[in-house]
Amino acid sequence: MREVTVMNDEAQRGLENLHNRPSVEAYPPVAIIVLSWNGLDDTVACLTSLRQISYPHFYVIVVDNGSTDGSPDKLARLFPEVVLLRREVNGGYAAGNNEGIRYAIDHGADLILILNNDVVAEPGFLLPMVQEALSERAPGVVTCKALFQSDTRRVYCTGGHFSKWRCSGKPLSPALTSSVCEVEYVSGCILLVRRSVFETVGLFDERFFMYCEDLEFSLRVRTRYPILYTPSGVVYHRSGGGSTWTDYTPTYLYYTTRNRFWVFRNERLWYRIYVFFYGLLNTLAKSGALIARYGLRGKPGTGTSEKLGALWRGFLHGVITK
Repeated sequence: MREVTVMNDEAQRGLENLHNRPSVEAYPPVAIIVLSWNGLDDTVACLTSLRQISYPHFYVIVVDNGSTDGSPDKLARLFPEVVLLRREVNGGYAAGNNEGIRYAIDHGADLILILNNDVVAEPGFLLPMVQEALSERAPGVVTCKALFQSDTRRVYCTGGHFSKWRCSGKPLSPALTSSVCEVEYVSGCILLVRRSVFETVGLFDERFFMYCEDLEFSLRVRTRYPILYTPSGVVYHRSGGGSTWTDYTPTYLYYTTRNRFWVFRNERLWYRIYVFFYGLLNTLAKSGALIARYGLRGKPGTGTSEKLGALWRGFLHGVITK
């Protein structure tokens, strides 16, 4: 797929001077990748917050994932300091971020931060993450604390433990979110990754398109590296998929249902059988919750039929495709 790189003079000078600034040993350069698709307002808020961060050595790569709302041109005018990569079509979370990762690696980045465009960062969020990445534990990936933008008292799950019985990640308990700890998976919302990790275990699996690729990536990383969570870095996330079964979007329901099967397609036969029945019961339960709240036909404006259709298509495609 053809990629067009837009880098004006300001962005070019920033890249050339990045490694010449003082204290690079203490503050190694970080490439920050922000993926955007028809999300101008979110991306503007995210990039504006990154202009305020206290970490001295970083540059931002915005990957536009085939937007059709004119946002790439607007972002180029508003943020001339960023590197803008334009993709012709929306290839999903994995493909879009992989474009940015390849660019960062090609330009010598050793630390790469993946950051959702609906995240607003605190000025001091990055330094604690870098410090953990360079610590004696030698983690491959570091994540931090994210709070919901709509309710800053609630912690958004950026990392946790893997539950084999739930076929998914399990968020950290509230008691664990206040201290540095090792986790078994990270959310794609925010993760700082060492270059060697991508070179060893590979990039995100682009077949997933969106959702669950972070869990699959984490499972690969865990075979070679620790994964750490630090509460010292704080960001604010606006979750767009929904917060309860009945208000999840059809897109979220389809891909999370389908991709659960794909995460575990290479596991032993007995566990794949378990995943099948767990996925079936999960799909039935969500369908029941939708019907119980809105009725079989659904109330106007709720999108009930679309959500039910997305659930069962996701289940079918997860089972029959590889």
